[in-house]
Amino acid sequence: MARWPSGVSEAFHWPVHFPHRLALKPSRRLAALLLMLHCAGVSGLLPLTLPFWSKLAMSLVIAASCLVALHRHVLGLAATSVRELLLREDGRVDATLADGDRYEAAVSGRSTLWPWLVILQLEGGGGARRQTLAILPDALAGEEWRMLRSWMRWKSTEAVPQDRVPGGS
Repeated sequence: MARWPSGVSEAFHWPVHFPHRLALKPSRRLAALLLMLHCAGVSGLLPLTLPFWSKLAMSLVIAASCLVALHRHVLGLAATSVRELLLREDGRVDATLADGDRYEAAVSGRSTLWPWLVILQLEGGGGARRQTLAILPDALAGEEWRMLRSWMRWKSTEAVPQDRVPGGS
């Protein structure tokens, strides 16, 4: 019987059957983070000694950037937004986009795992298609957050380097 490496909680049930489907939900935490960062960008314009109209123009660009980020990364409404990941046992991923298209990808070694955030970099079609996903725990249901992190560490085709995993040796 296959088992996870030692140190994995018994609350996580093995064996997990592959392929394993992860449906990405809108993340309130990611929305809050994006709003805070964009607000910080606008507030950083205030002390500058620029004419009012140029501060206004830059504020509008930052606001537009915030709307695009929320539309694409949080709500998943852009045609190229990833809505679903199918984790395969061979370490590859099938990504389903909002417009229904699917593509096969490998997880890049440049992906990063933190306890509170996963930066998942997908490379598909010989590197022709690259996509970066910022996934927070509230974007996945139940134990799927732990499943994704464990799969990335132990199954992905290009292992995530230990310097990209907090506490890695």
